[in-house]
Amino acid sequence: MKLASAMAAVVACGSAVLLAPGAAQAAAPQTIGEYQRWYYDDYLKIPEVQRAAGSRGEGVTIALIDSGVDVTRPDLKDADIRDGGGYGNSGAGESGLKDLGYHGTAMASIIVGQGTDENHLKGIAPEVTLLSIQIGAESQGETTHSEAIRAAVDQGADIINMSISRINPTGDLTYINPLDREAAAYALGKGVIIIAGAGNVEQTGPVIGPPANIPGVVAVSGLDKNGEFWTGAAEGPEAAIAAPAVEIFAAVPETHQLSGYGNSTGTSSATAIVSGIAALIKAKHPDLDAANLINRLTATARDQGPDGRDPQYGFGAIDAAAAVGADVPAVSANPVGDPMDGADTGASPPAEERSFLDEYLWVLVAGGLAMVLLVAVIGAIAARRTKPAPPGYPQPYRR
Repeated sequence: MKLASAMAAVVACGSAVLLAPGAAQAAAPQTIGEYQRWYYDDYLKIPEVQRAAGSRGEGVTIALIDSGVDVTRPDLKDADIRDGGGYGNSGAGESGLKDLGYHGTAMASIIVGQGTDENHLKGIAPEVTLLSIQIGAESQGETTHSEAIRAAVDQGADIINMSISRINPTGDLTYINPLDREAAAYALGKGVIIIAGAGNVEQTGPVIGPPANIPGVVAVSGLDKNGEFWTGAAEGPEAAIAAPAVEIFAAVPETHQLSGYGNSTGTSSATAIVSGIAALIKAKHPDLDAANLINRLTATARDQGPDGRDPQYGFGAIDAAAAVGADVPAVSANPVGDPMDGADTGASPPAEERSFLDEYLWVLVAGGLAMVLLVAVIGAIAARRTKPAPPGYPQPYRR
């Protein structure tokens, strides 16, 4: 399937900006493979990494704590996506196989997209089991994140992807909910790692906030198309690793965007990429504990910026091939810390402040997704709801 050159709508912080047609759009990629090429093939070299791993993620479970996943998307129809339940005010009682927005579907497609050619979306680790845990589009509640993390662990996750952030309108951008801290400790104690987006400056502010700032959590920063620090990413000493964050191709529900696709920019997508690579590492080295799985990511990263760990790149830019295949000495401690480091044993914040501390928004609004939505695809896009998919394109999957 070829994607027609078209105007695109840029959605960030709930607003849409139309890009006027021009020469740059005339040169737009024409296939899904071309949209993915810069990061999937050229920068990360995922096909080579999958071959080196001898796996595309089989036997590994990633829990996606997000808005839910639309499993009717053609790119996800053959993926092993399971219902992990729902938590929080808007997620409680919901199915993880229902997307209350679009963000979870986009992240799922980056991780487990089922494409195998230029016309279909390819995931980083398409054979992993994806456990979709829904916490709603704007889920509030002091226990929302901690309950979701514990549920992921108890349902067999190896890796937890949190492409989300918590906003604290009181002004303390770095506050860590003690329940979240304890849940992170619970996960790591069971051998489960948590990978979270550092956040976007425009949505969450300039510093890395929760859950990415919890010690022991892998905080993912962003890279631009030149492999340099993406200036839209939040910064801080908690940064662990940087991954591609600009123009990452993803699927979205057709109820959100008729074309069913978008280009995403933000640390959300970078986080999904790192989670997929972590799954390939785990598939290759199934006996790794949490500390050594994280260490493979950080110890093999390409050091950029100031020597050593820094607030932009963390330990460096991700090197997927080295993370999977290099000879990495074992460690006894988590290189990004212990969740109980710096824990405040004093009183909880006043009730009037806790109400603010418990607000959640997706990376679109909080932790890092600016979606470039493709308005048109080949032919008459509006007719896709009533006509069969074009030849060579997967037929819609209904459940």
